[in-house]
Amino acid sequence: MERLACNRRRLLVIAVLLLVSSATSQAQSLLRPLGFADPQPFRMEDALAGRDIHYNDVSFLHRISFLPITPPSSGLAEDREGLFGSAGSTRSNELYALMHLQKTMPLDNDWFLRYRFQRDEDFDGRYDRNLLGVGRDFGEGWSASFSGDIEGDKSRIDLEAELTWRDGAGSHARLVLVAPDYLFNDKQEEAQFTRQPYTGFADLRWQWTEAIALLAFVNHNTDTSLRNESLDLDFHYRKTAGGVGIDADLGAWQLRAWLEGEQGRRRHESLSASFAPARLSRRHHELGAELGRDLGPDLAGRAGVRVLRFEETGRHGGDPMDEVGLRRDETMLYAGVSWRLGARYRFYPTVYLNFIDNHERFPADPVRNRDDEGFVGKLGLPLEVLVHEASGATLTFNPTLYLHRLAFGGGNLQASIPF
Repeated sequence: MERLACNRRRLLVIAVLLLVSSATSQAQSLLRPLGFADPQPFRMEDALAGRDIHYNDVSFLHRISFLPITPPSSGLAEDREGLFGSAGSTRSNELYALMHLQKTMPLDNDWFLRYRFQRDEDFDGRYDRNLLGVGRDFGEGWSASFSGDIEGDKSRIDLEAELTWRDGAGSHARLVLVAPDYLFNDKQEEAQFTRQPYTGFADLRWQWTEAIALLAFVNHNTDTSLRNESLDLDFHYRKTAGGVGIDADLGAWQLRAWLEGEQGRRRHESLSASFAPARLSRRHHELGAELGRDLGPDLAGRAGVRVLRFEETGRHGGDPMDEVGLRRDETMLYAGVSWRLGARYRFYPTVYLNFIDNHERFPADPVRNRDDEGFVGKLGLPLEVLVHEASGATLTFNPTLYLHRLAFGGGNLQASIPF
């Protein structure tokens, strides 16, 4: 009896530690979740106008607490058949929205037709991608496809070529080349690319052993130059992002660790020298690790840490009032449990603790300067409901509460609907 009581106390201590010694992550993890990166091609409107999202002290906290609990089963985009998404309230007038919809229709002679819709955001702002294309399976794990991001304005159509390989052991490689706004110079009169944008993307997974997989991705937007006579503008842009990670299944324990980063720059110059050049540089680095553990037949726990730095210096657009110096240093811990409550319900209570040292400066408008230091946190209470047993489709209702002050932390709805 004494040993049984001791074991019970140990389980209780583990559960409490998982729920209390926790914290959160970053606004936009490029490995989200680990091994699910996608191309982020050049977007002219966002590059010219600047990000339409203004981060505050809890912006990154919101986004990590609203990430999908049940992601697709594979890192390969071609395996993500169905609808997967998350929508959560981050402000009274702002919704964090993440969505992936994909349907592939097999055709004769190993050909296929594929539709893919993606709604997401990155450090340049919110965006949609609406891809329709055709591809072919070549056997031995190889496939290729060609698609377009279709818009009514022909000059803004993105063309995308993709090559994918996989083996039977879990390794894969996905290579993508995107030509954003490929017809722009032929369909425009007042503006043209003097250096055409291209995006190269690679997503790699190597199943090193039966238990350990190594992951890597890179997204490179090449040097791009845009000349616009009507706007009196000569614009230059470049961005590179990448990451490496490890995914280990060690029996009762699961380990994930990753290192990722992004670096970009842009420059606005006047063709007539009527305004001073405006530049923006950006750096983002993140180091993270997550450890999971089976705690019983219907109970599992996870805890993790992410350490990030995000910096921006310069001007997002041509307005001198947008001159900014931004630095965010955040150390984020998180922990929680997965608790099965019957055949159709699973509960994921999770604590997020975020220790921040964030500073934002506007030289032309000091009234907007902001300093956020100390601690912000949330308690997430996601309840996952199995709504279609045959497909495994689930809906997740995720109310959250702030821990740094007694208040509602925003509601979140998630969907995972394979088909």
